Amino acid sequence: MPKTRSGLKYVVRESSRAKRVIIKVRMSSDVEVVVPTGFPTNRLPEILNKRAEWIAVQRKKFQARKRTFRPKRIALTAIGQTWTVQYISSPVKGLTLEERDDMSLILTGHVDDLKLVA
Repeated sequence: MPKTRSGLKYVVRESSRAKRVIIKVRMSSDVEVVVPTGFPTNRLPEILNKRAEWIAVQRKKFQARKRTFRPKRIALTAIGQTWTVQYISSPVKGLTLEERDDMSLILTGHVDDLKLVA
């Protein structure tokens, strides 16, 4: 995965339909750069450095939104139950879910990875 001098990692995708360079910041904070076919990718670090402030703002917006994807409680009104949810970050691969008798769920693993949690 290429990165700029400032350490920004990004993924490059060539598109025959692209007419210009498009920078996409994903909910996971990953940066994807879509370039027209044949575009000189050695120009991308300079382009990304010019847009670094915008990228940082987009990442902050997504960080704020991530909190809404991690509920602390789940209300199951049809059956009259409310479950609590606890998130434990750990370096293990993937996620594990533990159901407890006290109507609580414990999610352990990469709990900040929206691809896994959402």
